[in-house]
Amino acid sequence: WRHVRQSVGAHTHAGPLTLKNIIYISELSRSVLEKHINPNAKWHFVSNPILGDPRPRVRAEDNSTYIFIGRISKEKGCADFCSAMTRLGLNGVVVGDGPLLAELQTAWPNVKFMGWQDRNGVDDVISKARALVFCSLWYETQGLVVQEAMSRGIPALVADHTAARESVSSGINGMLYTRADAESLDRGLVALTDNLLVAHLSEGAYSTYWSNPPTLKAHVDALLGVYAAI
Repeated sequence: WRHVRQSVGAHTHAGPLTLKNIIYISELSRSVLEKHINPNAKWHFVSNPILGDPRPRVRAEDNSTYIFIGRISKEKGCADFCSAMTRLGLNGVVVGDGPLLAELQTAWPNVKFMGWQDRNGVDDVISKARALVFCSLWYETQGLVVQEAMSRGIPALVADHTAARESVSSGINGMLYTRADAESLDRGLVALTDNLLVAHLSEGAYSTYWSNPPTLKAHVDALLGVYAAI
């Protein structure tokens, strides 16, 4: 049905070449898409919203758990996370469900798999985390979970080819590593065993996020501004 929908859009409505205004949620998504779009189109940035009110910073430096949150499928890179946790003997927790859940549970018995969690369950995991590891193998479009973690003061170690990198100033509020490079991932994780560094990144993540939070109101205001301009 996806192919049918795309075909109808392309042939009935002339598809992307007729678009005059496009809302995008990350610079990476724009860079990937714009080569397929009307070159005269106007681009409007509107971040996705993240729900939640300010709460005290989690002292990430006091925690020992590294977390992965996302769909348990090949493209999300959960196997890379589990492998790194095992190599380095770290305390890893995986939150999410997907087609590879049972396979990874069997392959990596030292990693704790919590399955799907509701909003409160995810927040509880984040509140006990030292760092979030974002190791998706594909671009992603924004990587909201990185910002959700930052809102609590949890720094993220992010694959540098993903859109989530746009939320990270390396060494200030998080760290980057090279996509699908086990040694680079390991170096980042080893660096995050330093309590002083984690405290610095945690404070940076919290202050960066709350200096300009992507609230629902900010999202709606920006969206209405785009509609008014159009």
